[in-house]
Amino acid sequence: MNIPLCLSLVLTATGALAGITPHQFPFTSRLTPPPVRQGEIGAFVLTPDYWEALDGAKANLRLFDQADREIPYWVRPKAPASMKVSLVPSGHSVSFDSLRQRDGNIIELVVVRNDSTNMPCAIQFESGIRNFEKLVKVSGSRDSEHWTVLAKDEPIYDYSRFADVRKDQVRITPGAYSRFKIEISNIVEKKDSPLVQIIRQTRGQTDSNETEATSFLKEPFRINQIVFLERRESLVTGGHETRETEIGSVETTQDSRKQESVLVFKTQGQPITGITFVTDDANFSRSLLLECESETPPKTWIPITQGQISRLRIGSLRQDHLTLNLPCETRFRRYRLTFRNLDNPPLGVMRILIRENLYEALFFPGANAEYRVCLGGNGIDSPRYDVGAVLSGVPAGAAQIWTPGSVEKQAGYTKGGRNWAFAAKRLLTAALILMAVGLIVVVARFARKVENEDGQAR
Repeated sequence: MNIPLCLSLVLTATGALAGITPHQFPFTSRLTPPPVRQGEIGAFVLTPDYWEALDGAKANLRLFDQADREIPYWVRPKAPASMKVSLVPSGHSVSFDSLRQRDGNIIELVVVRNDSTNMPCAIQFESGIRNFEKLVKVSGSRDSEHWTVLAKDEPIYDYSRFADVRKDQVRITPGAYSRFKIEISNIVEKKDSPLVQIIRQTRGQTDSNETEATSFLKEPFRINQIVFLERRESLVTGGHETRETEIGSVETTQDSRKQESVLVFKTQGQPITGITFVTDDANFSRSLLLECESETPPKTWIPITQGQISRLRIGSLRQDHLTLNLPCETRFRRYRLTFRNLDNPPLGVMRILIRENLYEALFFPGANAEYRVCLGGNGIDSPRYDVGAVLSGVPAGAAQIWTPGSVEKQAGYTKGGRNWAFAAKRLLTAALILMAVGLIVVVARFARKVENEDGQAR
């Protein structure tokens, strides 16, 4: 009996059986690529249909290409990403070329920027003057002869005498101009003097009259610095992106003896963090208890949290507290809400909205590859990929989104063959037993051979 040969064949067959294949999963969903493929990273969001097929550890999810090759992926919370637009100083020096005062209380100055490639979109006038109103006109030129109007009759002002309200920026049409002509009207303003003169006039012994005489001050608008501002975009991320969906069917029962209203609803196992109630009732405040049903027998209700919801409509008072926030993310199929009515009548028809956390799976797509997600099944271990260390540094919103298709039954899936890894372990155990038996046979043969040789020697 060739023991090494048997072991080699058994281990080879076992290794082949232990590999993950699409037919081990009862469900599949195809991914639709973006219209234009670009970049090196793809991502797809786990849908409620996906969550319905996944176990608690998200272990029974795999990604395959058109050749049924397993593709490593990494699941992470989906963070909201948005572009923040801000105006920042361009950082280039500005010099004054000319300045003259024109008729009509207008000042005209020409400034030169030493950079004509970056296009400013606003001009900021830095000044220590308060309480003013001006109109600004800005023109741009590349040759000091032909001028293009970039802004006209744009106001700048400061109303410090009334409130902390100030506007010292003027938006302009962006352009690659090196020279800018700025015209500011009402450059010198008349302002009340802080000193008030009281004039008293007396007629006879009893008749007197007081007159308040006010003088005026002329205050020019002094510009400390002119700053050109450029438009900058930055990606802002943070937090956990959520989605709110309405529960389609809610079972409602009234327990008059306990003075309670009981609402039972089902989900697809999404990770939920909050529940919002929609009702037409007003002027109420109810305490409630949220429970979930255990996934394994015996089925029992497990308390999650309790809270209070209320709505007030008294005159102009409008207050709504209709959301129950969960202490942590939960994934269960059935939930039960118990409202304690006491002596109050039950609330009317209520709709329930659940707030769920979104998750995305990141992967490296091939140039012309097609992909499908396989889901479900029992006894499947979590994948151990090393792409998480690489993809963890990908910023939110940087991956191209692939669209998940509908979840369908897997062709070729058989319930008896869904745990091939377990079958491989059984086959390996059988191989070890077979090896042990073979070893016993070899030892026995060797012992008989020794006995025969010993008998012949005697």
